[in-house]
Amino acid sequence: MASSGIFFFVLFVLYASTVAAQNVHFGYGVYLPTTDLGSPLRTLRPIFNERANDFLLSEKYTSVTNNHAHTSNNEELYRSFGVTFGMNVPIKVLQLNIEASFNKIAGSKTSIRTTSVFVESYNQRIYLRNHARAIQTLPLNSDFLSDLRNLPEPPSSDIAWGPYRSFLNKWGTHYVSETFHGSWLRQWTVASSTATFTQRQMQAKACAKLTGLKGVLPNVEGCAGITLEEMRAAERIDTQDTREARGGSSATVSQLLSGSITNDLIRKFIEEGATSKEAVRYGFVPVWAPVLSQYMSSASKEWRVATALQAYYEGFLAFKCPLERLNTPATVLQQFRRLSNGKYQCVRQCQGCRLDKDCNLSGVSGCYCYGNSCINALGPDGRAQVQRQKDNLDRNVLPNRSCEYKFPQCRCNTKSKEANCGADNMIPIWDQGQNSIAIDSNILLYDEE
Repeated sequence: MASSGIFFFVLFVLYASTVAAQNVHFGYGVYLPTTDLGSPLRTLRPIFNERANDFLLSEKYTSVTNNHAHTSNNEELYRSFGVTFGMNVPIKVLQLNIEASFNKIAGSKTSIRTTSVFVESYNQRIYLRNHARAIQTLPLNSDFLSDLRNLPEPPSSDIAWGPYRSFLNKWGTHYVSETFHGSWLRQWTVASSTATFTQRQMQAKACAKLTGLKGVLPNVEGCAGITLEEMRAAERIDTQDTREARGGSSATVSQLLSGSITNDLIRKFIEEGATSKEAVRYGFVPVWAPVLSQYMSSASKEWRVATALQAYYEGFLAFKCPLERLNTPATVLQQFRRLSNGKYQCVRQCQGCRLDKDCNLSGVSGCYCYGNSCINALGPDGRAQVQRQKDNLDRNVLPNRSCEYKFPQCRCNTKSKEANCGADNMIPIWDQGQNSIAIDSNILLYDEE
């Protein structure tokens, strides 16, 4: 992600104190895939007991960010959300986490570029100091633990995840780990990734939507240097435009959302953000993190179930690993499976032929693998797919290498396997032990010693 413009940030730590009964968000569950992070947060149930607020700290400071930013593809947008909301997780997990937010700003577009002009004013942060260590002993909600313990033993395949899905729907996939209070305004301009607009044109369009072509606003520094003529020209480009506003008084927010913005309104919004008690930005931690911190033995059911919850969300849902089969012959293309250590893998069928009829003669003695049961691994994730037509790859690489010439025809050599192919002819493409973020890395980006 690239950004430019004037940036002002001053941090004054005035005090840190417990905030019992002051914060109503910390520890509450949120089902992130259906949560629009640009709107007021809708929380579920608290996963910690009522003592949790006794351990919170409040930090008062002044922070004003008045800028613009660009992302050139989906992945950059996912990562920008990850930084903003303290989610240090793999890209596919980020994609699932911000699904609702992405759909709102992208509209019907699936592959996008974005420009945003924003004004953010914060006056307070509420958080749990030394979060990774604190959740090792922070008492969990007894109802949360009861529901967790009542989950069936972790399934060994993908056909029995229903109770785990229901648990996450009830308690959330993540809980609120910190809150920032103040005001937040953001104007999104989104174009298809194939659009030929320049970043400056998209910035001018965002400024035009924000100001209603009434002129350049000095208090909107994300539009500094953009002329009224550029805004008028950019009005014609085809984009999806969305505005978000939270914090400040309800009257000010209503004005910000209902039409064009004036210089005085921006100044008022920033001033109100300096005293607003509304939480407008959050950090999130998965609900299984405190369970795995408190129940560290694989012999405990709590550990097994929490490990399965993580695998279900990050592997089965985010990585997308449903069971896929071939009928002729009966072959598992892809499967989500539990290992003897209690963790999970997404595995796919190894590349190559399965039957002699997958092997086709080309020329005098050249053999190529294609047919109804020849397996190739394509794409960045190496997903297993049926190779039904001849490819242009060298015959000495997989899957073609699995076919060999034995006069007078090509035959399938099932012993010719790709590296790391298991005895069951399956190979992992996602591994919970390697692809999941460690608990202490999955806490907030802003945690302090």
